Amino acid sequence: MTQLLKKDKKFEWTAKCEESFQQLKNRLTTAPILIMPDITKPFDVYCDASKIGLGCVLMQEGKVISYLSRQLKQHEQNYPTHDLELAAVVLALKVWRHYLMGNRCEIYSDHKSLKYIFTQKELNMRQRRWLTKVAHFIPVKTTYQGPKLAELYISRIVAPHGTPKSIVSIEDHSSPQDSGRKCMKD
Repeated sequence: MTQLLKKDKKFEWTAKCEESFQQLKNRLTTAPILIMPDITKPFDVYCDASKIGLGCVLMQEGKVISYLSRQLKQHEQNYPTHDLELAAVVLALKVWRHYLMGNRCEIYSDHKSLKYIFTQKELNMRQRRWLTKVAHFIPVKTTYQGPKLAELYISRIVAPHGTPKSIVSIEDHSSPQDSGRKCMKD
């Protein structure tokens, strides 16, 4: 049907167009049915970003559990595509962590370079901060013990990217008059 809207295309309504129109009408006029999650089964998380917002879908066995979307904040509209796509993944993992922690989940994104986020040599400060938030989701085997998990965290996150030089919090005010940010150096 999209082809019919092109400038130099002759408008010709075919049976295929009618079928597409009926399917589109059906999907727009009926409510999607969400299922209850089963924590014994793996989850699928689909994430995408655009220049106006972030969107995510939590699924299990091809059925939708939850939708999530939000508009970009003013400053986020200047982020590069890589950071926007990573922001969508971080948003999904943050909001749905109660489903995903301790369960198998696969994250799908149309941005191929996110596949190598844990092995990239150079990350900006924003990406480093986000990486510490998703560190709980480093791919591991369920038989790993504490020392092996700590080793993975050090080798996959701290060694290539370093530890943060400072922690900035807008919630740590020493007095009500102190409206600035408090910065703790290591």
